[in-house]
Amino acid sequence: MKNLDSQVKGPVVGEGATELMYSDRRAYFVTYVSENGKECKIQRAKYKCLDYYAGRYEVQPDTEGEELTLKFRYGKWRVFYTHRWTGETGWAPFKVAFGYAREYEDPSF
Repeated sequence: MKNLDSQVKGPVVGEGATELMYSDRRAYFVTYVSENGKECKIQRAKYKCLDYYAGRYEVQPDTEGEELTLKFRYGKWRVFYTHRWTGETGWAPFKVAFGYAREYEDPSF
């Protein structure tokens, strides 16, 4: 089996994207890519857990899902955010892999 997390691929509209956290994964789909490929928008996928302990999930695009704006800056993908208490805005690092949409919640936590 390939190690998908180590593959380097840019965003393509309609393809999946996966947010990489310590052990969990969140599935998204790419909805927009700029001409230079350094900015994109990803939308949260709809998912259904088939087997929690085996980590099997069914993932589909969701037109109502939360949309995030990402920019490739200083060698990393970054997400635009607004701080919920202070209202300050900025760009925070966002670990993402393009080309596949995977959902996984680690059952040991």
